[in-house]
Amino acid sequence: MDIRKETQLNVKVDARKDTQLNVKVDTRNNTQKDDISHNIIKFGKYDWRVLEIQGGKALLLADKVTHVKMPFNNTCTGVTWKTCSLRKWLNNEFLTQEFTPQEQEQIALTTIQNENNQWYRTEGGEITKDKIFLLSLSEVVTYFGDSGQLKVRPNNSISYIDDNYNKSRIANSISKRSEAWWWLRTPGISNHASFVKYDGLLLVHGYRVDNNNKRGGVRPALVVNL
Repeated sequence: MDIRKETQLNVKVDARKDTQLNVKVDTRNNTQKDDISHNIIKFGKYDWRVLEIQGGKALLLADKVTHVKMPFNNTCTGVTWKTCSLRKWLNNEFLTQEFTPQEQEQIALTTIQNENNQWYRTEGGEITKDKIFLLSLSEVVTYFGDSGQLKVRPNNSISYIDDNYNKSRIANSISKRSEAWWWLRTPGISNHASFVKYDGLLLVHGYRVDNNNKRGGVRPALVVNL
């Protein structure tokens, strides 16, 4: 999926617009070379990275992994983003428990096009409409740095992307306060879903969808109406 086309989010952040969210902007900047920085805002109970703003909408990604030990799907079987249990949880329990009714209204219903895995050709499934979702492989590359490896695989024995943007992709866990891996909605190989490893490697091959180890989990994304 290309969120930017679906929501017309294709320009850099104008921090002045963040005031319409009634939140404060954290102007922390990363100094590490090749480390992509984003503005940080408070929305609901969490801090969010502002990935893009345009057309009265803002694309947000949780600054940290909000929930650990969350499988992509409750059982190890062939699923897509549309059919996985994590999508159902995010758009029901997570949405209603983590946001007030007013905040829920501000979250846009977004059309999600689910891409096939670029290396393994695993089918991404049907288009969905979601308020809460996960980023895809191509969106991580778009917003955290593109070394060209997703488009052109270095060699057929490589199952992950290891490049200068690893540091940008690292996220901490809210509960453990340590680096954590986080799910993506793009499928991996059969019965797997892609993810970002705790050290920032982009695992195109993926984890088994029923993986629920305590070292990682969910880093939600959403689009808000400004």
